[in-house]
Amino acid sequence: MTAPLDLVVTGIGATLPPAGPGPSDVDWFDFRTQLDERGYKYVPRAAQMLLAAARRAFDDAARPRFAADEDSEGCGVALASNNCASRLHASIDDAVRSGGLNTLRPATAPFFSVNLFLSRLAIEHGLKGFSLALHTPRTAGLETFEVGERAVRQGRASWLVLGATEDPLADVEPESAGSDDGAVVFVAEPAGLRDIEQSYGSCVVRSLFVSPSGAADGVRERMRAALAAIGADVPGLPVRLVCDDSPAADAVAAALGGGTVDRELAGPGSLRPMAVVASLLRDRGEPAVVVGATATGNVALAAVTPN
Repeated sequence: MTAPLDLVVTGIGATLPPAGPGPSDVDWFDFRTQLDERGYKYVPRAAQMLLAAARRAFDDAARPRFAADEDSEGCGVALASNNCASRLHASIDDAVRSGGLNTLRPATAPFFSVNLFLSRLAIEHGLKGFSLALHTPRTAGLETFEVGERAVRQGRASWLVLGATEDPLADVEPESAGSDDGAVVFVAEPAGLRDIEQSYGSCVVRSLFVSPSGAADGVRERMRAALAAIGADVPGLPVRLVCDDSPAADAVAAALGGGTVDRELAGPGSLRPMAVVASLLRDRGEPAVVVGATATGNVALAAVTPN
């Protein structure tokens, strides 16, 4: 695997319920106080939370919210979500079934495309490098760091906006009560690119796939190779595993060391691992590994090194 690029996190913004990124009362977020009262009424809630978190991240990184042309051309945006469209799409389905296409609201109907929820950030802030949406279950948030690093390495971006946003699943979904809620956004850039007033540290990510059946063949070896690639093959390094209750997650936990792993069962969504990364960087504590894993066999490993 390619050696990690020296990217540092210079800004962190979060829009999270008081209890954290897990299930909550959806009424905790009010766009009129977190954004502006005008212009956002018909923007879906997941996009509203993402925009609010992005504003905080830009301010935290001491970057203008609306970049100058030379900066906007170099900014790559990679954002993640698993469930951002679930409730809105359910309401669109209900409207069509009960009243036909003419009952759809023109302001919200375009959001049948899930990518529009995430691309709103790049559009609003004039960021022109690229805008990618990732939707891999559980791991998509962490994967934004891997995708962003690759883009900078290939000269497609000189700095990055990375993040995840989740709206709770529609009530008809079986795991709606435990699904993620909120948004986290990071500003990341190569060390030495400019005079950086603050750096929280780095987050380096590599992803892989294991058998959904939980078969252990080769899992330990591939996990070790991924940990070595991100510089996290260090004995005694704390490991935070955010996962579901599945054979694939059990295989990952066993490969990471079983009882020495801090395993957290989380509901559907890609936000929780990103919130853990944000907390570790903000607390400026010891290095740690954050791992996201899901029943489909997707795994992402993040080496988090606070300053």
